[in-house]
Amino acid sequence: MERALNDRDHAVDMLDPRIIDVAIGVAPTRADSRILSIPVLQHEFVTILPSDHPDAQRAMTLETYLSLAHVLVSPEGECRGLVDEALAQQGKTRQLALTPQMFAVPAVVTRTRITATVMRRVALSSEAGRQLALFPPPLNLPSVVFHLIWHRRSESSLAQARFGDSIAASAATL
Repeated sequence: MERALNDRDHAVDMLDPRIIDVAIGVAPTRADSRILSIPVLQHEFVTILPSDHPDAQRAMTLETYLSLAHVLVSPEGECRGLVDEALAQQGKTRQLALTPQMFAVPAVVTRTRITATVMRRVALSSEAGRQLALFPPPLNLPSVVFHLIWHRRSESSLAQARFGDSIAASAATL
């Protein structure tokens, strides 16, 4: 059965009572020897605008970027993300609206004419993807690494090992 993660530590909360066997997500913030993980996917960020937006017809400069309103994806409800940390290092801020769900952002952007910085795969796989212009973000952002996460108690299970190997192999083809 598939379950959504509310935040990066939610996987641990579901692994402990055996609600789930594995999770794929950003590594939990709580380091704990009972939770194991390996990186399986890496995504880069892109900045998106509706393709018919006037600013979509030119390069995305930092000045243009900061003049636009932004959607921030924040499952935890935080009003600050990687982009805001990078901007703060330059003494800059941006106008924000929040959403907890990254996969909703491309549709929000096309309907509201604001911008967002999301993972490239989210923009390209969205139904709204054909209506978007994609730009490299005008600041240095790290890639996001997704991990296969499981509980140590499952480490000796052959079925669990095969399942994990299958997920890692599938992720490697993406």
